[in-house]
Amino acid sequence: LLCCKLYSAGMKMSAPADPLHNSVSLRRLYPPDTDDVKCLAKHLFPIDYPDSWFHDIVTNDRFYTQAALLGNEMVAMLVAEVKPIAIVNKEDADLLSCQFPPETKVCYLLSIGVSQPYRRRGLARLLLSNLLSHLHASLGSQVKCVYLHVLATNRAAIEFYQGQGFQLHCRLPFYYVIEGRPADACSYALYLNDGCPPESCLQTVARSASLVASCVCSRLLSVTCYCRRCHLMPSCLYSIVRRLGSIMGLSCSDSITNSSSRSCSVSMLLMQLKHRLVYSATGSQGTLSSSTASV
Repeated sequence: LLCCKLYSAGMKMSAPADPLHNSVSLRRLYPPDTDDVKCLAKHLFPIDYPDSWFHDIVTNDRFYTQAALLGNEMVAMLVAEVKPIAIVNKEDADLLSCQFPPETKVCYLLSIGVSQPYRRRGLARLLLSNLLSHLHASLGSQVKCVYLHVLATNRAAIEFYQGQGFQLHCRLPFYYVIEGRPADACSYALYLNDGCPPESCLQTVARSASLVASCVCSRLLSVTCYCRRCHLMPSCLYSIVRRLGSIMGLSCSDSITNSSSRSCSVSMLLMQLKHRLVYSATGSQGTLSSSTASV
């Protein structure tokens, strides 16, 4: 039986286990399960899968599969596949930020479902937890994202995924054909191990602006160092730096009149500003102290 340990990296903490879990056994799918899987899928999913799909998931080792059994009855199932981001379908090609190389691994959750009488008892959460545990145990931190597609009108499933930490990646118009009619899908992603989605245009602009402002601070700091050596501190430079600090929520006393003291105060303020701007642009805290700040 598969270990039922909860692996919570990226996944929200779950409610206490239902007593049903003590009666359910988990194992992978095997070829003799084909008919049971077909029957369960027919009742769970609005899509008609080809026979080749059922054959693949019970015979091909590239798929990670789980069956939840209550006695001899299959009451839930999960199918997933780990692959490089470079070979995912084009609609999912932008799941990860461009900082990740093409060989970065992601996990596609092809299918997860629970038989109607056993829903809302934590079985789907149990299957998902085991998948995350498996990914962590077998691949460490290599997998950066678990993603899936769900019918846009399936509110119950969407609420479940959101409750487990998945976030909307995009809406896919006319992705499914159900009973001869097109239907939209939503793509959801759960980011793991420092994986992250591409930044938005607004985030790109903000990051660029922060980096530019950080460069300006560096230039001002150079001017300040020169002024300190010359025992000068022009009032206009002092005012500019104080204004910049005020905008970023940093304070600098306006009662300092001594040129040397002003220089020290401005230098520290500029180092704090630069640190804060670099953090805004990169998300990296770095280190900063009054005696070891790197400029």
